[in-house]
Amino acid sequence: MPVYNTGSFLSEAIDSILNQTLTDFELIIVDDGSTDNSLEIAQQYQNSDKRVSVHSQSNLGISKTRNILVSLATSDYLAWMDSDDVSMPERLKIQYSFMKENPNVVAIGTKSLMIDEQGLPICIWDAPLEHDEIDRWHIDGGGGAIIFPSSMMSKQAVTDLGGFDLNLTGAEDLSLFLQLAEVGKLQNIDKELLHYRQHIQSISHTDKNKILHDKQRVIDTACKRRGIAKKSLSISSQPVAISDTIIKWGWWSLKAGNISTSRKYAWKAIFMKPFKLATWKLFVCSLRGF
Repeated sequence: MPVYNTGSFLSEAIDSILNQTLTDFELIIVDDGSTDNSLEIAQQYQNSDKRVSVHSQSNLGISKTRNILVSLATSDYLAWMDSDDVSMPERLKIQYSFMKENPNVVAIGTKSLMIDEQGLPICIWDAPLEHDEIDRWHIDGGGGAIIFPSSMMSKQAVTDLGGFDLNLTGAEDLSLFLQLAEVGKLQNIDKELLHYRQHIQSISHTDKNKILHDKQRVIDTACKRRGIAKKSLSISSQPVAISDTIIKWGWWSLKAGNISTSRKYAWKAIFMKPFKLATWKLFVCSLRGF
């Protein structure tokens, strides 16, 4: 579990791991130079549960921190967890059993429920289940074919590939999954085993164009390795508007039947973009509930 300034959510994330039905594991936490109380919270858990080990460092970034976590792990399997998400109690048991029974699988994820910062449900992220579809999604530049904090993977496979690319922003997960797909099988479990928290100010929203350019570089490199034609992404020079994301979450919530969440984002959209037609369309539909 890499940690950076998630003190508001960290206890819930750690509790969800410590309360797993599979109990024989090590929870390694690296605090990447947090300036809030994240390190103190993590250390409290280390003092009360021998399965928890906490390490702190100056801010080195997510890729370097993940590589450090890999180097600290002693198990044959790496289960990733973000410090603001929530794992369902059966997650580790189900994934571990699957990996043991399917040694050709090098990485496995799960269906995930997207939630907002307050924990309200947005929608199920209904990712593809089988290797070919997952890999096709990745090579075409699609994100989330495997939700990274829902994943468990072979440590040996990760270390053999050299871990995470330190030169990438937000596309380091995609790069690793494309490489893993070339040495083994990828899979998703058809069960909702993670609550995946969305933040409007996260890097995936604030630096999306940089991520898209990194994705293109990752895909070009993978196509070259595989000897296939390059695939071009549609890369916009315009920043992603927060209001567009809010409207999108409102529609996703409405279509998933999460009416209260949809109404929340409809109201937010009204205040942000009161003269936008799409805002009022969402508002009316959320009020009537369909």
